[in-house]
Amino acid sequence: MGRHLFCSMAAVAFLSFTSCSEGNVYNVRDYGAKGDGITLDSPAINQAIEAAAQAGGGTVLLPKGVYASYSIRLKDNITLLLKRGAVLKAAQYTDEAGFDEAEPNAYYSYQDFGHSHWKNSLIWGIGLENVTICGVGKIDGALLSDGFRDAEGSTVIDCDFRLKPGTANKAIALKECKNVVVKDITIDNGGHFCILATGVEGMTLSGLTLDSERDGIDIDGCRDVVVENCTINTPWDDALVMKTSYALGRYAPCENIRISHCSINGYARGTMLSGEHLPVQPCPQHPSVEKRSSGRIKCGTESSGDFRNIKVSHCTLEYCGGLHVESTDGAVIDSLSYDHISIKDCADSPIFVMIGSRLRSPEGRSVGSISHLAFSNIESADARADYGVIITGYKDHYVSDVSFNNVSLHSMGGMTPADAISVVKEIENEYPDPKMFGVMPSCGMYVRHVRGLVFNHVDFAFAYPDSRPLFVKEDCL
Repeated sequence: MGRHLFCSMAAVAFLSFTSCSEGNVYNVRDYGAKGDGITLDSPAINQAIEAAAQAGGGTVLLPKGVYASYSIRLKDNITLLLKRGAVLKAAQYTDEAGFDEAEPNAYYSYQDFGHSHWKNSLIWGIGLENVTICGVGKIDGALLSDGFRDAEGSTVIDCDFRLKPGTANKAIALKECKNVVVKDITIDNGGHFCILATGVEGMTLSGLTLDSERDGIDIDGCRDVVVENCTINTPWDDALVMKTSYALGRYAPCENIRISHCSINGYARGTMLSGEHLPVQPCPQHPSVEKRSSGRIKCGTESSGDFRNIKVSHCTLEYCGGLHVESTDGAVIDSLSYDHISIKDCADSPIFVMIGSRLRSPEGRSVGSISHLAFSNIESADARADYGVIITGYKDHYVSDVSFNNVSLHSMGGMTPADAISVVKEIENEYPDPKMFGVMPSCGMYVRHVRGLVFNHVDFAFAYPDSRPLFVKEDCL
């Protein structure tokens, strides 16, 4: 019943809203936009959007040109169409003018600054219906803040501290919207998030190309979502991540999500778009490339609400992290499947499953659970030797019912027991990441606080001999 409901709803969202029909067209140049890359064009763009909204909806057209802009405020029944050669460029903020300020949020302490606000973005919409952003144009967010420094780029600051008023840190932010499509556009630098969708119902993200320092797509407490045919390069943070923060002031689940035919990468920013695919380089925020986050498809880390009915299939991950499933803030994670996934040159653990007790949620939230995970037709080649597959519950909170079917795991190997840690610590109130453990005591798979683990056709191979044991199991039923 649940599976049928998900499939039918996802299909409706996809069929109904993926077209980019021009319909009633409101050309931004008719409202004073110059498209010369110098004139501030956001007043004209917002005027065109307002005119279309007053008429009941329509297409706001950006023809070829470079449109310097502060915040674009979407409305109901609006299609924002970026034609070929159109570039929507984040403008430089000043002490006198800039992007819309971050709105107040009484629940800001439960998640990072970037997750807690939406208006401080290049494009934003709150409480809207029937919104489309499409076309083969580009968003240039080079002047957006990545959350580590202000938009001037001159001062390194602690991650996720409140930014200066007038600074934007997201390319696209959507909160509690319905029937959303973002299709075919390119985002070259998206700040902290290329796309942040929070509490959105019925969303299709299709054919996107994203190349940014930090997160690509964050799906936070959303329902009935399709992500397909997207190419994402994020060398220092998550590429495609499902989260359930408490930013809405409620436990919003992430459920009925289908992700397919996506390419995830962790190369130096900009070199995916250029076609060079260069390795990442040290920077002030990340002095060691050995600790690069490098993309990955993740469920967590923000995990106050639950996760249900999520399917990831036919995706490739290259020179980046792997598949992460993390309940650290009390989430119940249930019914996730990964099928036909190719992982090459993994920077950390190709499969990382963890329950933790960070509990960055309102008081009273208890440690969560993870159950019913299926990994099928997975191939991982040339993974970093340190970690292998890691599946760990938390004390008496077990990861349960995990299956591996037709899985091939190839590691670089070359390590000995003397290289490895002897005791794998429990994660208490910390950000979860396989690198925090150090070199694992196993070369193939470390399993702790797990019950109901099933293997069918699982192979391990190593480029160089590795004398650590293939499996290390602790407290497994």
